Amino acid sequence: YYIEQEPSIAADPLIPYMRSDELAKLIKATEKKMLEAADRLNFIEADHLKKEMESLKQILANKTYKS
Repeated sequence: YYIEQEPSIAADPLIPYMRSDELAKLIKATEKKMLEAADRLNFIEADHLKKEMESLKQILANKTYKS
């Protein structure tokens, strides 16, 4: 069956230009949403958010300019 998903946060063209502290806040917010989805037993949404969080963490790790 088909589940409508929101567009990828990590695909937003502004994400690579965010400061490190802003990106860290976004990662925390995504993690919170992931845990809430898992609590509601919505494992498909939780998995989607986990992948988003991993992508955001990778972007943060690859940032050469830390602010």
